[in-house]
Amino acid sequence: MNATYKQLVEAYFTGWISQNKQQILDTLSEDIYIEECYGPCYSGKKQITTWLDNWFKQG
Repeated sequence: MNATYKQLVEAYFTGWISQNKQQILDTLSEDIYIEECYGPCYSGKKQITTWLDNWFKQG
């Protein structure tokens, strides 16, 4: 991807605002690791995809 860091961050947050899972995933590397502030951790795009599905389903 030939995007600047600013473009990636903007695309990531725009994806959250619009609930566009694919847009969020497109900004992440395959070996992504996300740790939420209250403890849960997610590793890799497969876990992130499941997390996003659950998050958007719950509202």
